[in-house]
Amino acid sequence: MGMAVVAMLTVTGCGKTSGSIDDIDAFDPAQIAENLEAYTMKDCKDAEDPSKNKNVYIDFSDGMFNVFQSGYNKQMIKNLTNRLTNEVKWFQLANGKIEPLEGTSTQVFDKIYVDKNYNSIMAPIAKAVDVITGSSEETLLITDFEEYTTVNDKKPEEVPHHAFAMNGFKQWLKKGNTIDFYITDFTEEGKTKHLYFVVFSTPAGELKDLVEKAFEGNNFTYKTYTIAPYKYAMSTKYPSETKGGNFYDEKGVDNIFIMDEAKGFKYKNACDKGYEFYPSAQPWEDIHANAVAYMEEGTPKQFTHLMRNLFINMQDVTAYKIDKLDVRVSDVTEDFEFFVKTREVAKNKPKMTTDGSGNKVVDEENNNPIALECYNADGSLKKEWKYEPKAIKELREVLALDTKLYENSMKENAAETEIGIVFHPNYNDNEALRNARLVRVDVVIAECTPNYDNLDELFSWESINVKGEKNDALAQSIKNALQEVNPKGKAIYSYYIYTM
Repeated sequence: MGMAVVAMLTVTGCGKTSGSIDDIDAFDPAQIAENLEAYTMKDCKDAEDPSKNKNVYIDFSDGMFNVFQSGYNKQMIKNLTNRLTNEVKWFQLANGKIEPLEGTSTQVFDKIYVDKNYNSIMAPIAKAVDVITGSSEETLLITDFEEYTTVNDKKPEEVPHHAFAMNGFKQWLKKGNTIDFYITDFTEEGKTKHLYFVVFSTPAGELKDLVEKAFEGNNFTYKTYTIAPYKYAMSTKYPSETKGGNFYDEKGVDNIFIMDEAKGFKYKNACDKGYEFYPSAQPWEDIHANAVAYMEEGTPKQFTHLMRNLFINMQDVTAYKIDKLDVRVSDVTEDFEFFVKTREVAKNKPKMTTDGSGNKVVDEENNNPIALECYNADGSLKKEWKYEPKAIKELREVLALDTKLYENSMKENAAETEIGIVFHPNYNDNEALRNARLVRVDVVIAECTPNYDNLDELFSWESINVKGEKNDALAQSIKNALQEVNPKGKAIYSYYIYTM
């Protein structure tokens, strides 16, 4: 039926069709992979239309002069400047202002690389964090994170305890983005402080890749700390690119799902985006019956898991302690179909004309049915076509996490902690499951606590100006941000299972 509908549509351009919005088939085999990716990434604000602009903000306060006198810092900054010269826009933080670094690439390099240029005061670090996190542009911030302020025109004073970066960090992370710290040490007045290369990444992660390439091939000594509440390092070990983690018999045949590629549907491994797509020619009752048949004694290869050989690198999870994972099964058919339609509506904005009174109105003669159906006469979107999530129907007692496999593999090698999906012990083949065309199986963080173990060591230092006190403003900013963006209850990976 879906294929027949697609055949009736006349495509006139990217995102444009002569068909009605009711004719849009969210499960069109040619579009479903793209639709699922957009649906998976929809909660990440900077994923759908990412900015390609990249920036570097550098602290030019006089305290940074000491950075160049210690360890590998000067060489690291040199490597970064050379690697990023034609890739980014450069900004300096000095005298309470954020200003672009003007000039040729050679002039910009000399400004950054010559240590005597670091002679200003009052680098506006707090302001820089707010500007960076209020945008959608990937940015590298290079600073010692020592914020100063003035009160009543008095001499600038250090801000050693106020968590001035907390709100910016929260804002950036809640959009589904990540923050990576690369941390080195330097000495000022006999006291050890830290230099931070802070990468604010969107899901594209392009700037982080460039930074790491700049550090490649050198014996630089630095520590790393990543805050990525909703993104984890996942990998798969599947038979091939066209085969997933589902069960295959001793001959390598899929006799459980019986994935339906004859109608144009193809398995999709989008592990790097956090999801996979399994099209099945079988209803759920047959999927389960097929599995049960392969559990019988004497079967050459017995069924154990609906899906396995998905791995999460628990060794790299630094900001949180994940105490428990779980599996959540939902019918997302209605929400997915509505999302796809609203996305199509957004691609078909109406062409406007002017009426007799000089008012801009929708041009009735030169618009396709979608534009005419879904937009008001003044060109504004009708409220019913603004995407708001539909109620998701949770399907209980269908699938579960193999907790023994998870726990044992984490003990054996945390970097390759395996996730396996099994049928729930009380498997319930109910009407709700049978009516679900698109089932989403989420691997969910069930229990999670922020990890404060290294915050003091990495993000505080003995104050230069306030005797006997530590500057823990950055540590407090991170601590509070971790509490606010705790990923408990969030899905970290999804399997989409489509049944006919």
